[in-house]
Amino acid sequence: MKKIMERHKKLTVALVMVAILLTSIFAVSHLVYHRSFAATVIELYMTIIDREAMYAAYAKPSYASVAKAAESQTTEKEAENTALPEPYLKPSGVSMDISYHYDYVQGMQVYYFNEGAESDTFIIYYPGGGYINQPLKYHWKIINTLAQEIGCTILMPVYPKAPQYTCEESYETVMAFYLEEIEKRDFETLVFMGDSSGGGMSLVMAQLLRDNYPEAPQPDEIILLSPWMDVSMDNEEIDEIDPVDPMLDSAGIKAVGKLWAGSRDVHDPLASPIYGSFENLGHISIFASTRDILCPDDVKFSQMLTEQGIDHICVVEEGLNHPYVLFPVPEAKQAQKMIIEIIKGNY
Repeated sequence: MKKIMERHKKLTVALVMVAILLTSIFAVSHLVYHRSFAATVIELYMTIIDREAMYAAYAKPSYASVAKAAESQTTEKEAENTALPEPYLKPSGVSMDISYHYDYVQGMQVYYFNEGAESDTFIIYYPGGGYINQPLKYHWKIINTLAQEIGCTILMPVYPKAPQYTCEESYETVMAFYLEEIEKRDFETLVFMGDSSGGGMSLVMAQLLRDNYPEAPQPDEIILLSPWMDVSMDNEEIDEIDPVDPMLDSAGIKAVGKLWAGSRDVHDPLASPIYGSFENLGHISIFASTRDILCPDDVKFSQMLTEQGIDHICVVEEGLNHPYVLFPVPEAKQAQKMIIEIIKGNY
C-alpha cells in the first residue's frame, strides 16, 4: 500500500510539473512572443530536439558548414556535373493526397503534382533551401494543400544550386524549363510562388520574363513566403534580429549568398531581386515574420512597393520563425487560407 501511495505521489508531482511547464509555455507564447502555443512548441522542437532532421535546409549549422566548405573549394564544375544528378525523391514521412511524378526538362528534375487537373489555375512553386539544399517535407505538404483546395496542377523545379552553380547558370536552366513547359499549358491564372530563396527566385523569374520575354505568359500572382530579397545582408536591422532568430545565421547565409551571386555583385538584381524593378509585374503578396533575419528586407521591399504606388499585400506576423507559413501552426493555416483566396481571386 505504501509503495502504491508513493507511486501515486510521484505521478501527481510529475503531472503538476508538466502542467506548470505547459502553462508557462502558453503564457510565454502569448505574453512575450505574441504567438500561438503551437508556434512556441515548434520552435522548441526545432532548436532542442530535432534541428538537423527537420530543418536541415534552414538551420544555422547547415548554412555555416556549407559556406565554410564551399569557401575552401572551387566552384568550377567537373565533368560529371554535366550528367543528370541522382534524382531527388520525396522525403520520408510525407503522405500525399494527390498524384505526383517527376521528369527531366532541360536537364533539370521537375516534380508534377495533380497533373491533368481541370482548374484554370497553374502554379509553379520554387522551393526554398538557401540556394543550397533540396526541398523539405513542408514544401510537399503546402503543395498538397494548395493542389487539393484549388484543384490545380503545380510544378516544382528542383533547380541547380550553389556551390556547383551560380544564379546566372541556374536561371538559364529554370527559364529554359519555363519557356518549354508553358507552351504545353492552357490556363487563365498563372502563379509564381516560393519561400525563402524560392521566394527570391519567384520574383527574379517574373523580372526576367518582363525584361527579356515580354511575349511569354507573365505570372498573375507572385506569392512570396519569407523571401530572401537581398543576399548581401547589408540591412542594419538584421543585426537586431540575428541573436533571436533560431533558424538562420546572417554570417552563414551571407557567405552562401556570395556563392550564389558568383561573378556578379551581391547587389545585382539577378542575385538580389530587391535591387531590380517592380513595375509591370503581377500582383505581389508577401508573408514575413519578426523572428526571421530576412524580415527587415521583406518589410523594406513592401515599403518600396508602397512608395512606388504598386498595389500589394504584406503580412508580418509577430514572434514567428522563418518561413512560418510552411509549418504546422495556427498562424500558418490562417496564412494558407488567405493565399488560397488570393489565388482564387477572392481576396
